[in-house]
Amino acid sequence: MVIATSTEPSPARGGVTTRILVSLWLYATLDGVGSGRELELLCKQHAAYRWLCGGVSLNHHTLSDFRTDHAAWLDAELVRGISGLLAAGTIDLASVAQDGLRVRASAGKSSFRRKPRLEDFVRIARERVAQLKAEVAADPAASRSRREAAQARAAAERLQRVEAALAAMPQAEVRRKASKGDPKQARVSTTDVEARVMKMPDGGFRPAFNVQYCAETRLGLVVAVGVSNAGADQSELAPMHARVVQAYRHGCLGTPSVC
Repeated sequence: MVIATSTEPSPARGGVTTRILVSLWLYATLDGVGSGRELELLCKQHAAYRWLCGGVSLNHHTLSDFRTDHAAWLDAELVRGISGLLAAGTIDLASVAQDGLRVRASAGKSSFRRKPRLEDFVRIARERVAQLKAEVAADPAASRSRREAAQARAAAERLQRVEAALAAMPQAEVRRKASKGDPKQARVSTTDVEARVMKMPDGGFRPAFNVQYCAETRLGLVVAVGVSNAGADQSELAPMHARVVQAYRHGCLGTPSVC
């Protein structure tokens, strides 16, 4: 892959060339940087990153959106690179290691609600959406209609989020019961439905995701990555084993539990 600088002309995406974004994320990955905010800071302070982007600072939203929008392509590039090393005999997947990293979610603690409260939210949101739609249809004033239309869209988005949270409640209750807790105490976030409260490395409990890394043991290269909302790593062994086998047609020796 060719490293490009922002001084090279090419079609832009949001004011930044695709080659620059790929180069920045490639270099960041080599440095072990996975956060868009951290990469934004490096583009301002680190000489190598400043050179790559031509001294022009980048917004972390642009960096993160690019990575999110091209997740399938980035996964395919990872598989392609590792497959080349496998074909060359540089590495093998006879033995791999897996570990999880808890990453703080954007959801706040106050966004987690129990089932009865979510049902109240859905009812209130539906009533609000119906009210705003009726007001928009009845008001001939264009400027006010535009404001009310914006309010209606916001209310509809709110309704969609709380309905998604309520739909995710059965799974949360099953997980709560499996951990010997009271299913009635299960909570789901109304802003980030998939986030779960997990125990973090500092011993505290916060909304987070469990990012799983699988690496071959000869050189320590990451061969597969996964994200789940399970608080424990044990349940992620079998899915990761299946992911490695599917991607490389080369599973670990023995059962997934020994990988």
